[in-house]
Amino acid sequence: MSPITAAQKRVGRQRAVVHFIAWLIANFSWILYVVGLGWLLAFSTAKFDKEGRFDENAILAGQVNRYFNDEDASVGLALVDSIRMEAANGSGVSRAAFIEKTLTGFGLDASIHSFSIPPMSINEGRSAYGIARAPRADGTEALVFVAPWKCADGKDNVYGIANLISFAKFEQRWSHWAKDMIFLFPDHGPTGVHAWLEAYHGEEGNSGVISYEPLTYHGGVLQQAISVELCGEQDYSALGMHIEGLNGQQANADMVVLAVWTGKFEGLKVMLHESTPSVVNSDEWAGVSPNPPPRTWVTDHLDYILRLWEYIRRQALGLPTGCHAFFPRYRVEALTLKGVLESNSYYNFGPTKFGMYLESYTRALNNLLERLHHAYWFYLMSSAERFIPLAVYIPPVILLSISLAFQSLGLWWKSGREVVRTPGISKVVPGTKFLARPPEVSTFTASPRRIGGPLFVLGACFAASFLHFNAPAMLWSVAHTFTPNLDQSWVQFLCQPRTLLLWLASQLATQTLLPSFLVNFLQKRGEYDHQSALVLKALIVGTLAMFLLTVSALNPSISIVLAVPLVPLFAILWPSKYSLLRAIQQALLQSASPLSVALLLAWTSTGGLPALMEWVRIGVEGWVVYGAFVLPFAALVWSPLVTAGLVLVNMKV
Repeated sequence: MSPITAAQKRVGRQRAVVHFIAWLIANFSWILYVVGLGWLLAFSTAKFDKEGRFDENAILAGQVNRYFNDEDASVGLALVDSIRMEAANGSGVSRAAFIEKTLTGFGLDASIHSFSIPPMSINEGRSAYGIARAPRADGTEALVFVAPWKCADGKDNVYGIANLISFAKFEQRWSHWAKDMIFLFPDHGPTGVHAWLEAYHGEEGNSGVISYEPLTYHGGVLQQAISVELCGEQDYSALGMHIEGLNGQQANADMVVLAVWTGKFEGLKVMLHESTPSVVNSDEWAGVSPNPPPRTWVTDHLDYILRLWEYIRRQALGLPTGCHAFFPRYRVEALTLKGVLESNSYYNFGPTKFGMYLESYTRALNNLLERLHHAYWFYLMSSAERFIPLAVYIPPVILLSISLAFQSLGLWWKSGREVVRTPGISKVVPGTKFLARPPEVSTFTASPRRIGGPLFVLGACFAASFLHFNAPAMLWSVAHTFTPNLDQSWVQFLCQPRTLLLWLASQLATQTLLPSFLVNFLQKRGEYDHQSALVLKALIVGTLAMFLLTVSALNPSISIVLAVPLVPLFAILWPSKYSLLRAIQQALLQSASPLSVALLLAWTSTGGLPALMEWVRIGVEGWVVYGAFVLPFAALVWSPLVTAGLVLVNMKV
């Protein structure tokens, strides 16, 4: 065998392998989505998760003598009537003065923090706080305990405040604390915490969105924070743990594991959130049948999926649901503990037991000489004791979206010069020792693509969404120019029912009318053929894949929630000459738009249109005041891609 013959075969094999890979990518990239979805569902059938264990050996949970007793608990209980009266009838000024006076009497450095947030119609907020200086250290580190006046469900946090006051008095009796203890009682719940944190870290408070006074007292660098919400009665059967922060940020896993293990040592049940979703709920079946359906391996797997879905849903929203939500922004590990009273519980705990739990938890954090950093921050949870770490859940999340990236690449190849057969073996140029490439793989064969029209379509969809999203602010600026004495911010202007309804209606009109205009534009440019459709779809699915993969690194739950329905929908989109198929695709796209999904969820929650408007208002305030990106992501990424998909479907090629 001559050397030139061996080279021919080697080059031929390489080309055949490359062609086969390209053929797989162009035609079977959907398999990656199926594998990713199956991987996610397999979390319920195999032990992909692991039990929470400490990665920080210095925590030493439950290895201290507790000193909190009934006498300490009685300090807060004696103030319950006063707290209830302030919560029901008092103003922010009187509440803050009451807390300040109480904490000052205990010997803490107490003060009041004033703030205002005009976009949320908060013109005067007062948060009281007190700092107990560390007796055994130089005060370079601090722990924060938070008790808002209102719980997340709107109930008065009477016993949460009372228990935290008891603990503030208790910790003054002992000298083993190595960190400053900061007790914060915020006005307006998470909003007051947000303002207090910005002031504590020295940020400017006159941005036009939020303004506040500087703090009178400062402690050490904030390390960990615990928010307490004990609404309702005095006794509870469990503690519900909330860890999802702003934009899906979470506390270090050791902080979560410590909350659970401390509960085990103290005999308290710590659960994830306030309830456990189940397909076979004995409480729900009690009034229907005396014999609920038996539990099987199917119901167990469905229960697991429901619990995991509940966690993913909460994290994907990315909006503050508790006072712990803003601490991760400043690298402070935080969570919220809520009192839960279960109807079928035979053991309840009161203020004394909760005080012992809080002491044990705090003593463990008091042992730390540095920030929690050994454990992970990216994880999913199916229960309070089980974690799905990053290395396990991120591969299926990537597979869901990467399938669209490969499809985009295959569509791009097809729009140029699609190779339909395996390249032949190169022939020797007569009279030389060189190989001539076959025509189907020659680098000198041009593959022109007209991408101007498709690029304009995609750019126009994003530009229209950008203008619509910012239209209220721009209109308010124009109105403010001619009427300087307007007493409303643009957020207040947008959140008025009539303005909000008009804004949502204009979004629906834009999504309906813009595709027809862009289709006519492509017809006039002469880019209304099969190749233009291939290029446009390649751009659409490639852009969607890029955003899904990017957001998976910031908030993987958003990527999961969007990728599961959108990836197969966008993968099958294609112009059709049949009116029925075209109408079905249009209906699917319209129903997959952010506005349609929000309206469907509002309708199923029995809230209807008012619920939808309330959700949009919360999203607007979350973006403007807190920086939650769920609304701009839906309006500036998700919505324009749906509009571009409607353009593709309406092309009659």
